[in-house]
Amino acid sequence: MAKQFDRLTEGESVILTARSGWRSYIQPAVVTLILAALYYAALHLEGILRLLQLAIDLALTGWAVRFYALRLRAYLVLTDRRVYGEMGFFVTRTMEVPLSQVGGVYIEQNPIGRVTGRGTVAISAAGSLFVFAHIPACVKVRDELMRQVERVQNEDDRRRSEALAKAMARTGQGRRHRHSGRRLKRGK
Repeated sequence: MAKQFDRLTEGESVILTARSGWRSYIQPAVVTLILAALYYAALHLEGILRLLQLAIDLALTGWAVRFYALRLRAYLVLTDRRVYGEMGFFVTRTMEVPLSQVGGVYIEQNPIGRVTGRGTVAISAAGSLFVFAHIPACVKVRDELMRQVERVQNEDDRRRSEALAKAMARTGQGRRHRHSGRRLKRGK
């Protein structure tokens, strides 16, 4: 089920979308099957062992439900102006940050994630850390996001230097010699 990103502003284009897919459910599915087997085995135990086994099963079931809920809606969109993401099912955490405010992008991959290309993408932006788990092609997401952040920073630097040059030209200020006050020639 591909979700379409419809929150674009005029002139904005989507560069990359990433969302956790069905592969992120393999681990909790295996855990759920193990829990079902343990629960079935606990039905044949007696007394305190049965209560202990049921308590362990309940705790592991809570872990599996939390695991599913956190990954059910991991969704990340990179546009040429901002990064948008949402994660969670019961409680949704949403981020929408201009690229100029992105401080860094971090990825974390376990050995299986390195083989499959999946990992956790963490984006440091606007004083917060946003974490998106089980994102496919996480290295590609990080590289493209950093490429866009650098592009925006270069555009901002160019605009600032042009504005400074215009302001200096309007005031007639150029580089002057410190002692004589004579205007220095610009070398090529």
